[in-house]
Amino acid sequence: LEWRPHVFLAGAKNTGKTTLVFALKAILESVAIVLDGQSTEAGIRQKVGADSRPVMLDEFESDQDVRRQKTVIKLVRSASSAVGQIARGTPEGKALEFNASSSFLLAAINPMMVTSADRSRIVVMTLDKHDNGNATAAAIAEGLEAFEGPAPKWCALAISQIDNIRVSIKVLRRAFPPCDSRHALNISTLLAAAWCALNKVEITEVEAEALLLEHKPLIDELAQAHDSDDSVDCLNALLEYRVDRDEMLGTILARLKPEILDRDLRKTATAKIEAYGSKIHDGGVLIANT
Repeated sequence: LEWRPHVFLAGAKNTGKTTLVFALKAILESVAIVLDGQSTEAGIRQKVGADSRPVMLDEFESDQDVRRQKTVIKLVRSASSAVGQIARGTPEGKALEFNASSSFLLAAINPMMVTSADRSRIVVMTLDKHDNGNATAAAIAEGLEAFEGPAPKWCALAISQIDNIRVSIKVLRRAFPPCDSRHALNISTLLAAAWCALNKVEITEVEAEALLLEHKPLIDELAQAHDSDDSVDCLNALLEYRVDRDEMLGTILARLKPEILDRDLRKTATAKIEAYGSKIHDGGVLIANT
């Protein structure tokens, strides 16, 4: 594929996330690299090697090591297009070059998105809770039994459909309503693969329009991730910073609005902000200490 979107499967307890991951492992075990969420970027990269294999990381938030998670997310991000080589230094003084070209599936209770660049490449699928009734449990058990054993056939089917998938991506992309181009490419790729897996033929223009209409609520919901802006995210993170246990920075800044005439209140707010190395410029503009 020219472009590989990734999926972050999110879901609270009793939403069936673990069950779905188990089913995905069952049908992809012939080719997929399935690792625990505590795996490091270097470990994943070395496990993949020179291959182009799908990678599944379950319980991605397991040890709350944010720094490790960020390096993994960077690897995931670079694997979307894999246009250029990535170089890593070695103790021997010889650069190690590699090209990441895997599709990733991450699973966790809370999805971790670092930047807008991550959100444009990783499609978050959130599971809703089911009723946990007897009929639902029976249907889930029956579904899991159907996944037992066919992994080699499933992977062979997916590989055999690659030409149909490539054509279908272009058809869906043309039929996609106006929106962020990366969002349209992500969804077109996922829907094209799903269509070809179920129908074993490339999609037509009419079928593409019907398929997009069928999934419009989800497509519109996922489009919201592409409306974000790094500068806005930075400002929001700054305003939500807790100066102490009871107050956020944004709450203190609110006391400096022109309509607030209490001088003592404004003076105290300014002192609190400057205590953290930031300043209030003329006109009430916050100059943050980076």
